[in-house]
Amino acid sequence: MKSEYRCPNCFQGDIGTGRCTRCGFRRQEEKQNPMRLPEMSFLGNRYLIGRILGNGGFGITYKAFDVLNQCICAVKEFVPVGVVARQGDGVQVTVTSKSNLEDFEHGKRRFMEEAEVLKKLTDVPEVVQIMDYFMLNNTAYFVMEYIEGATLKQLMRSYGGRIPLPNAMSMIYRAGMALEQVHRRAGIFHRDVSPDNIMVTADNRVKLIDFGNAKHIIGKRSQTLSVILKHGYAPPEQYSSTSSQGSYTDVYSLAVTFYYVATGIMVPPAPDRFGGEEYRPLLEVCPQAGSQISEAVDRALALNSKNRTSSAAEFAYAFYPQLGKAAAYPNGTSGGTLALNGQTAPTAPCISLKGSNGAAGHFKVSEHAAPYQNFADSGRMPAQGGQAAPSQGFADSGRMPAQGGQAGTVKAYLKLAGMGGGPVWSLPDNQQVMVGRSSGWADIVPTNNQQVSKQHCKLFWDSAEKRFYLTDCSSNGTFIGNERLKKGETYILPNGGQFSLVNHICDLEVRWENG
Repeated sequence: MKSEYRCPNCFQGDIGTGRCTRCGFRRQEEKQNPMRLPEMSFLGNRYLIGRILGNGGFGITYKAFDVLNQCICAVKEFVPVGVVARQGDGVQVTVTSKSNLEDFEHGKRRFMEEAEVLKKLTDVPEVVQIMDYFMLNNTAYFVMEYIEGATLKQLMRSYGGRIPLPNAMSMIYRAGMALEQVHRRAGIFHRDVSPDNIMVTADNRVKLIDFGNAKHIIGKRSQTLSVILKHGYAPPEQYSSTSSQGSYTDVYSLAVTFYYVATGIMVPPAPDRFGGEEYRPLLEVCPQAGSQISEAVDRALALNSKNRTSSAAEFAYAFYPQLGKAAAYPNGTSGGTLALNGQTAPTAPCISLKGSNGAAGHFKVSEHAAPYQNFADSGRMPAQGGQAAPSQGFADSGRMPAQGGQAGTVKAYLKLAGMGGGPVWSLPDNQQVMVGRSSGWADIVPTNNQQVSKQHCKLFWDSAEKRFYLTDCSSNGTFIGNERLKKGETYILPNGGQFSLVNHICDLEVRWENG
């Protein structure tokens, strides 16, 4: 398959001019950035550049495929807005004016310096891992691990506006302990801690992302402080070019983050608090937090840094004081779980949701997560010279051992709940199907009820991951339990999960069949 026809999201399906045959991604749905690298071009003869994951004033982050290691990754490019432009080839970067040259070179150096620092944090699993960094095209690049999961901000929306307190405690504790390691080992400060920059992975690990690589790089020479800091999360010292910053700076931002995700209420920005806007103590807003946690949060939010909790670990201990204050990351610690004094920090089901009727857990796929992401199960990617690379990772046959040790094939089925022997629809492997009320519009028609849309929802069965992906397309809603799914967003359901087309409940099943 030619690279221009390969999907820029999953790197496997044939997208052509329409929808990807593998993951359902549509190229026209993505807003194009004129400063981006050409889609499906190779960077350094190794990284196949896909869709844009995010962009800001200083750079663009792409989803990419590493043909050497046969894995999906994220590539961040330093391209500050208004400072550089693309040359005619769409690849090389050129500085727009001589007056911008000094700032650009300074920023590029800092970009690479920070990458070198983060490279030293590879033994901290809660920090996004840097895989590679280099100069090319007259600018600089990071290559980072690609994280499947959701940010705390996205999880707040999934939970209906605030994250349950036990979950929020677990996530902020782990984020605080990760920050402690960053402060202690590298002597750097995140400077941009917020719900947008803390992710929870699909397997419930916490990851710190976006270390401000380019947000404070160009600095006061060409950017205003309003660009450098995140209003509301920034402590007073970030509003002054002469004030010192330290670990206490990140502590303030982390405390604001906890306050917001646990209550849904934002702390007044530091300048407004100086201006007289009242700060409501956490205990007043969230009594269930208890006095100990509330006092710790209030102290971490002190406007005067001298009165503020200085250590991220000290702040984190307030959530689980029984774990003591001797933090360590022993060899073999995995899954993002911190070991303290031989004990394990509690891990809450940060992503799994349950409807009020006790429906099976599910979670929403984030902007950072590619639905149907397990690229390795097809096993074929173009290598250099256009030849196919060898298969890696998951088997693509869909076959698993059945009872008695014999090979079996995994099959997925959809049926209406409570219908006994039927009807039952077999779901094709790794192929999107439409569910609705009209055979002229949908692949599966469980009902002709007029409340069900002609094209009500999309289903995708990933046989390698044994996961169902569900996307609502309807007018009257698709539901999991009592929760209405957000139209156009994709959710993952487990085997045995249920969803409703208005009032028609459907069951999803996986079976292993001999043969």
